[in-house]
Amino acid sequence: DADCKHLFDNRYGTGQSVWDGIMRTTNLIIAGKLVVISGYGWCGKGVALRAKGLGARVIITETDPVRALEAVMDGYDVMPMARAAALGDIFITVTG
Repeated sequence: DADCKHLFDNRYGTGQSVWDGIMRTTNLIIAGKLVVISGYGWCGKGVALRAKGLGARVIITETDPVRALEAVMDGYDVMPMARAAALGDIFITVTG
């Protein structure tokens, strides 16, 4: 795909549309919820960014150590899914 697809549509567009769909179908208020996002690629970054912007606390689960480190550097908690499963209110898989 083109760079613009990865840099803008996958990150910003997917993040926005995922949360729009979740909020419209569930009537949930995201603020204060603990959101577990599995995967921190382009789309996972966008979903995490929007969740944080909506007031959620975000946990990332990621098997790639470089992407996991990037998530930590971006300010997110990172942990294995086995641990996050006991904590989360909302779970989103963004693994491609």
